[in-house]
Amino acid sequence: RYRNLTNVYWFGHGAARELQFGGAVFRSVDIPSLGSVDLSPHLTGGASITFLACNAGQSPDLMRGIANAVRVPIRGFTTGVRWELSYRGHPPHRAITRRGLPEGSLPSPTISVTPG
Repeated sequence: RYRNLTNVYWFGHGAARELQFGGAVFRSVDIPSLGSVDLSPHLTGGASITFLACNAGQSPDLMRGIANAVRVPIRGFTTGVRWELSYRGHPPHRAITRRGLPEGSLPSPTISVTPG
């Protein structure tokens, strides 16, 4: 459906050697569950998938395994990723007024792996 994507950003939780989403945990042992999903035809040359998840990049095996499964370069972080949340009011009437990365900037990943 989508073609010529320049980059894909995955926002979620991470910990050392894992990605976390929806209460599920994804580790290197789970990579075979991805099968062989070639995402490269959907991205432009030089594009990558960046996991904005704290510490998930501490395992090069996890990042490399995902890159090999989806056939796209993967970037991630070996440290925390700062995320800002602003709100007004007090519970239970608190309203989120802003969420995102500080000053709208994307941090530079600390690990990058290519398939192969």
